[in-house]
Amino acid sequence: MSSTTQSPLTLKRKEVQQADNANLAIQLQQWISSVLGQQVSLPNDLASGVVICKLINKIHPGSIGKFNENPNAVFQKVENHQAINAALKKIGIPASDLPEAIDSANGKADPRLLNIINRLRAHSNIKSASVCKAIEKKSRLDHTRKGMIRKVRKWLKHELKKPVNIPEDLRKGAVVCEAINKLCPKLIEEFDADPKNVIAQTANWKKINAALIKCAVAPSELPNAVKAAKGESDAHVIFLVYKLSNRAKTLRVAPESVVKKIANKEARIRKRFAQKKERKIEALRERTMGAIRAAKYNRKYKKDRKKRIMLHRKAEKKGNFYVPPEPKLAFVMRLRGVNGVPPKQRKILQLFRLRQIHNAVFVRLTKATLNMLKVIEPYVAIGYPSVRTIRALLVKRGYAKINGQRIPLTSNKVIARALGRYKIKTLDDLIWQIVTIGRHFAKCNRFLWPFKMNSPRGGYKKSKLRHFVEGGAAGNRMGMINRLIRRCL
Repeated sequence: MSSTTQSPLTLKRKEVQQADNANLAIQLQQWISSVLGQQVSLPNDLASGVVICKLINKIHPGSIGKFNENPNAVFQKVENHQAINAALKKIGIPASDLPEAIDSANGKADPRLLNIINRLRAHSNIKSASVCKAIEKKSRLDHTRKGMIRKVRKWLKHELKKPVNIPEDLRKGAVVCEAINKLCPKLIEEFDADPKNVIAQTANWKKINAALIKCAVAPSELPNAVKAAKGESDAHVIFLVYKLSNRAKTLRVAPESVVKKIANKEARIRKRFAQKKERKIEALRERTMGAIRAAKYNRKYKKDRKKRIMLHRKAEKKGNFYVPPEPKLAFVMRLRGVNGVPPKQRKILQLFRLRQIHNAVFVRLTKATLNMLKVIEPYVAIGYPSVRTIRALLVKRGYAKINGQRIPLTSNKVIARALGRYKIKTLDDLIWQIVTIGRHFAKCNRFLWPFKMNSPRGGYKKSKLRHFVEGGAAGNRMGMINRLIRRCL
């Protein structure tokens, strides 16, 4: 007979959990009553789902469209809880935390529902706090703007001895002209005291801007005349008059040298911004053109690969053999150090820029280079790399030689700065020149610092002194060089 008696520790844990749930229910009951404005009883009112539906709609209006407000049958309660689960998923509560609708309707998931309501309370507190901060910030800005308008109105009334409507009178410009003439007599000689249309108001504001420039006010601080006349920059106009009120005692016509200095400074700033904008546009244009060229190169690689496959299948179908063209590019990696290398072989390795062990370079295959490679074959690994391998080499181990310095290829700017005059501006352009042995291959190869490869992962199979056909590592391994390169990256 199996005993169903629970241990005292388990009973104690259950008692503590029930007490916690009871305390949480009391707190949530008070909170829900304050939010909904009606008395609720928890956890008795959870099974129907009506209270939770109203609560969710109060926090997130419109989350639950229709629900059964007087559910009598179990299926109506289940429908309510299904709508609740769907709304809670949209709010961001994971589906794994939600109880089954049938369990909630039967009152078997009250603790889980209490936890979900507690999470809703925390979420509503965060939301209300953020709203309060936004309202507080807006009220602070409104208070500052109102204080500024109050001070401007008071100052203009004191200077002009008449009441001023803000911003209506400021848009006309006549009030500002009179205030400036009070501070600096005869600074604005002629202006329209009662402008009838926007054109006359714009003319007033142009005269205001010209007068303030003479007083060493930076042009960037002045509003656009047309926008000021139309009322599209009232805040800017009010702030300008506010600054004039602060400078009432110091506003004077500045020396011509000071005005020219400020104008030159503004011109330099505008020029700098224009150059920056032009550089951005140029960079965007270069990126776009680079992407177009990269797509064109990829199409050509794909077309060439399909052509080789088609010729191979055609030859196989006719019972012949397809002999691909002789490769034009080789990848050469030095396998041995300086000990035991004869002078002639050492000199050839230096000519290929293979001065250290595991140095590697790209080599154009000609009659001269083939003869040189035959001489140093026991000391190097030779093969014909694929486009994918060349790209991986340049991305992971690519360094440029610029002014005798080893600079990593971290940006297309490094390539464009050195090879841009040859219309090689991106990594894809560089790869294309290397793969196809283009017209500027020699310049591109000299631009690249010799690759510094790692020792191959897993080591060499037998001995790197033996030839590849004998199970070693030295000599020509043709297309199988790609595996060695991947192990050395």
